[in-house]
Amino acid sequence: HFLFCLAMIAGVRIIPVLSKTPDDERGDVFEIFRGIDAKQVTVYTRKQGVTFGCHFHTGDDPSKKPEYFFLISGTCRVFAENMQKETIREIVEAPAIIEFDSFVYHEMEAITDVTFLEYRATEFDPLHPDAYSKEEFDAL
Repeated sequence: HFLFCLAMIAGVRIIPVLSKTPDDERGDVFEIFRGIDAKQVTVYTRKQGVTFGCHFHTGDDPSKKPEYFFLISGTCRVFAENMQKETIREIVEAPAIIEFDSFVYHEMEAITDVTFLEYRATEFDPLHPDAYSKEEFDAL
């Protein structure tokens, strides 16, 4: 169940996620990325104050069409810019799904310590990360 989608610019979706079990005293259950085939799930932790991402993807890697994140815990600031030069700067609190389409430059800053899960359609290949810099994005 999605609360709503914060779609400020084309190519970016920030979706607060509701628990499937809000009244369960044992805790929450989140069902995310249902029906999307995956080969790898990566968990990232980032310390408060760290900025990460700072790139865009061409979509050569199917995991980046779109790129799926689940913010498990913490708060981050998301900055993104699409090819139409529209930008967003949004504070996102867990739990939330963050999706970036190909050719959307994105970076995130950990406002608090954060934990992310990245859902991948392929196994990560560090020799072909499909990640390109802000300078390369600006040159397009």
